[in-house]
Amino acid sequence: DKSTIMKIKLNIIGVLVLLLMFSIVSCKKDETMVIASPSTPVNLTSSQQTLVLTQDNASDKAVDLNWNKADFGYSSSIAYYLQVSYKDSSFRKFSSVGIGSGTTISYTVADLNTLVLGAKYVAGESSAVKIRVLAQVANSLYAFSDTLTLTVTPYMAKRVIDYPALFVPGDY
Repeated sequence: DKSTIMKIKLNIIGVLVLLLMFSIVSCKKDETMVIASPSTPVNLTSSQQTLVLTQDNASDKAVDLNWNKADFGYSSSIAYYLQVSYKDSSFRKFSSVGIGSGTTISYTVADLNTLVLGAKYVAGESSAVKIRVLAQVANSLYAFSDTLTLTVTPYMAKRVIDYPALFVPGDY
């Protein structure tokens, strides 16, 4: 029958027109792709190179660390971490502290002392402490600063624990 053949032809033409319309719409480029590249070098500087830390000046500022912003080729949120190499390990072992998205940080004597002692340096002994900054956008996209060596003499903090008085009945 001619009307059935005509209906089939119209259905086929309709499906082809719809496919053509969808293919035109789906090929539209609606965003710019970003290609991440390795960062420009991150240069770390310190306000002090030699530090003798004492408990008497624990609340004083010990050091300012500054670095330039890492550039991975596109605008992104970069997280920075300060890494302190464990004694005699050259970053095979290190402690890492998140320091946010800024490009500077200041440490008090007490905070720097805690950081250095936590990296297994000996109190009362002058040591070459290696530090660097890690700039990270993603797990696979990061850059290290140059390594900076500070000569630091940490102190052993005196812990004074003031226990409350204990009242015990009886004649002991």
